[in-house]
Amino acid sequence: MAKHDLVSGTTTDWLAQPSPSAKIIVRSSHASDTQNMVLSGAIAAGGKTETIALAGQFEVESSETWVSLSVARLASVANGTVMLLDQGVAGTGDAMFVDQPADDDTLVLGLAGATVTYTFKTALTAPAVAYEVLIGTDASDTASNLSCAINDTGTGGKAEGTEWGTGTDPHPHLSATVSTDTVTFTDRLACNRYLAWTATASDTDKLKVRTIASAADGTLLTSLAIGGQVASSVISFSNWDLADTNLAAVILPESETCYVGRAAYLLTKLATAASGNVILTIDVSEDGVTWNQLTTKIVAPGDGDAEAKTPGITSLGPVEYVRVRVTTNSGGGAAFHASLWSV
Repeated sequence: MAKHDLVSGTTTDWLAQPSPSAKIIVRSSHASDTQNMVLSGAIAAGGKTETIALAGQFEVESSETWVSLSVARLASVANGTVMLLDQGVAGTGDAMFVDQPADDDTLVLGLAGATVTYTFKTALTAPAVAYEVLIGTDASDTASNLSCAINDTGTGGKAEGTEWGTGTDPHPHLSATVSTDTVTFTDRLACNRYLAWTATASDTDKLKVRTIASAADGTLLTSLAIGGQVASSVISFSNWDLADTNLAAVILPESETCYVGRAAYLLTKLATAASGNVILTIDVSEDGVTWNQLTTKIVAPGDGDAEAKTPGITSLGPVEYVRVRVTTNSGGGAAFHASLWSV
């Protein structure tokens, strides 16, 4: 009988940790990567998990500011290369009104596939049309109206429905500031975008536009290759005497794949949860890519100090690969052990 000790992750999964209390930026090289990603780690207040919905080649940012990260897990395998980045440098561009735009002149702003067209009007259309911008009393006034429309926030008494069209939303990727006749655009995320920017005026004699540039990515924290699904810090599942609390609060590790070569196997677990339940899930696979959930084991507080086979199962059958995942960790940390025995 051969014993297989399990670990979660490798030393190379995490190349770096985020800057102190920084939000994380996530991007994929493939447009169809729109699945959820669950981050586990620590914020200033303690252990934390957060679910982020990926947006394909459009970068997204975490809501939490992270101190450290332990696990990043996709709901399904990556279709492209998925990168987790620290904060970098946001790109900027600008538009200078050399002269007043004419009625129906336009400015197109945004990332490829997600541009917004702002239409300048001598009078806003009724009924209302979103993303119209009122031509003001002079170039500086028009620039201020455009800045307000990009942010969908009024300043100096300006308001949606008066200086820009009702129904306008904030630009999804840019914010704006204004200084006299020039509007400066700044990316809402501090990174070098995967997709190209567009910043185009219909009348380039009246509106001089410089596209968004000078952006830079932050430090690469980790990446998931095509077909990958999880990045994890190294956590040893081998803790037979329960001497260490090897499962921090809320962390959801996944063991590395264990090849058992179609030999029957037994799973033994020894665990104790400080508070709340820890649920271990056992998956099996024929190819190490497509996984099927076999069973789960709920470990409640005080369940430790005894060897336990998976309930009702003494031989889990001939399969090629096995893995163990922690799918629930509502306790304040736990000492646990999990190992595979092939026979």
